Amino acid sequence: MNRANLIASVSNAEIISVIEDYKQKLVIMYKNNYPVYKIISFRELSIQKLSAEIGFNNGDTIIVPYFNNTKHWIKVVIGDKEDFLKYLYEKGFLNSFTIICPNNGVIYDIELGEQEYEIRICNC
Repeated sequence: MNRANLIASVSNAEIISVIEDYKQKLVIMYKNNYPVYKIISFRELSIQKLSAEIGFNNGDTIIVPYFNNTKHWIKVVIGDKEDFLKYLYEKGFLNSFTIICPNNGVIYDIELGEQEYEIRICNC
């Protein structure tokens, strides 16, 4: 929780109980054979490009399962989406990261491969 509260672009951070419907979708997404929606070369990655691919907006509430490689799921309100993604990138969280957007009913799984970022999308 302390790490989540250090992110200047989030508010109302709270640990939540695991949401079973989302957890089941995540198990499917984490399998290697789940289709990749978009590949972005590591050299071409920018926060703006990544921000355009992930469909939540400033002011939206998102859920981050297994935040900071823990068992905890957190729910936060995003103040500035690009600042949030920049923080995650600079702290190394974007090596493997999942964002659930309940308002849009979408799960984004971002994983760093050998030379590119792979983005998987699942509708909930």
